[in-house]
Amino acid sequence: PDSRAPFLSIVMPAFDEEARIGESLERLTRFLEAHSATWKDGGTWEIVVADDGSTDGTAAIVDALTRAEPRVRRIAID
Repeated sequence: PDSRAPFLSIVMPAFDEEARIGESLERLTRFLEAHSATWKDGGTWEIVVADDGSTDGTAAIVDALTRAEPRVRRIAID
């Protein structure tokens, strides 16, 4: 794995976003995949979901996507 910091980091705050987080992350991931090749460093990016204590299925949805897409990660804010 490349240990350099990504060219672009997107932080997405989330609290009880089960109904929309999956689609939002998938759309954002598709957009970044489609456009990042034009960036000066070759298109490195990450999405950090800042989960602010969700009590619904937000964490499970993000964690499932993280397994499929390592440039997406979740941090829990308690």
